[in-house]
Amino acid sequence: MGDGAIADGNNNTVVGSGASATGESNTVVGKGNQVEGNRSGAFGDPNVIQANDSYAVGNDNTITGDRTFVVGNNVNTSAKNAVVLGNDSASDRDNTVSVGASGQERQIIHVAAGVQDTDAVNLKQMKDADAKVLSDAKTYADVGDQATLSSAKGYTDSRETVMRQEYKTADAKVLSDAKAYTDTKVTDLENSFRDVSNRVDQTNQTVRKNRDIAAQGIAGISAMTNIPMPAEAGASTIGVGMGYYDSQSAIAVGASHYFDNGVAIKGAFSTGFNNGNTTAVGAGVSYSWK
Repeated sequence: MGDGAIADGNNNTVVGSGASATGESNTVVGKGNQVEGNRSGAFGDPNVIQANDSYAVGNDNTITGDRTFVVGNNVNTSAKNAVVLGNDSASDRDNTVSVGASGQERQIIHVAAGVQDTDAVNLKQMKDADAKVLSDAKTYADVGDQATLSSAKGYTDSRETVMRQEYKTADAKVLSDAKAYTDTKVTDLENSFRDVSNRVDQTNQTVRKNRDIAAQGIAGISAMTNIPMPAEAGASTIGVGMGYYDSQSAIAVGASHYFDNGVAIKGAFSTGFNNGNTTAVGAGVSYSWK
């Protein structure tokens, strides 16, 4: 019933302009509502339901999960067997009841105290339970403290006499053993420190040598890079480049040629000044056009 209303299926009821129902036993009331499924319904406008046994009451809601019920506006849920209550509420988990959304939470008020294991618990129940636990714990602690104190006092007195004598005998032996042990460990520790010091010196020398080698290599690359290329096609160049990096220097000799067809080639050789044990060779080709 209504302009453009469509009921495609058995036992469908459609009331509202542009409303539609596809499937069986659906109920649609309101302008622009669209229901695709079986035994589902939409009341308001315009809601979209693509599920079985699901209902929406309100405006601008979308349900794509079976057996879900929505009361409110602007709800979009794919949860199954869920209940979503309130404007802009959200639910993305099956078998849940939602009364809000992240950042838009709501309180459920006037909740009766729970009785069964699966009942909801209100705040008063929680406070009462906390108070009882605290009271029971205090009573238990008080009784236990009295018994523990009395027992501990008697035991301590009897053990004190025995322990005094044991301590005197043990102290002399411990002192002697500790002195001998300490002397041995000090000697071992001195030897260990000496070995560590030697290893640190060797490591420092190796690091210093590797750093110089690396710096010579970088200086050599810099020297090769500094050799100029020919400025125009058909020209050849032989050049010398200098490079310096981290107190290390290098010299490079190279040659290059710029062909008339736009292709340029370059080769270079470099060596370090300081130790002369770092050599680099490079070559390259390029193509230029306008």
